[in-house]
Amino acid sequence: MSLSLTSRPSCLRRISVRLYLYLGLSVAAIAGLSTAVIWFATDTERAARHLYNDGFLGVLKSAQIDLLLEKHGRLVESLPLQMNRAELDAKNREIGSIEQSLRAVIAESRVDHFTDKGGVRTSEHVEALFAAADDVQFFASEFAQDKASESALEYTRIAGN
Repeated sequence: MSLSLTSRPSCLRRISVRLYLYLGLSVAAIAGLSTAVIWFATDTERAARHLYNDGFLGVLKSAQIDLLLEKHGRLVESLPLQMNRAELDAKNREIGSIEQSLRAVIAESRVDHFTDKGGVRTSEHVEALFAAADDVQFFASEFAQDKASESALEYTRIAGN
């Protein structure tokens, strides 16, 4: 019996050492998994922000530019038909405010990296549209309907490109 009593503490000691070893490995595994979860969560958050900023906001800015260009085009193309000076002046003021809004949205989208090299081309195209609109406005304000209509056709040709 004395033989079994002396062997028992060393057996218990081996079991406790193994249990502590398993506990240490489990804690290390849990710490590693926690670190991986946190890293993947921050990586996923970064990707979601990138998608929101470049995707959703880019589409929103694009739709806003499209809507402003559509309003601008409708107003400019209707100018040659105006015979009333007050209505003509009101439309010219509205065209001016739309042009300011368009410039602001395009400049903002370039700052936010919604457009890169294409943004420069877009702003140049919009400036050509504005120049053609100025011609239409000039001829319409002078009541030169033929020249205003020709300028409106030129505006439509530029807008179609």
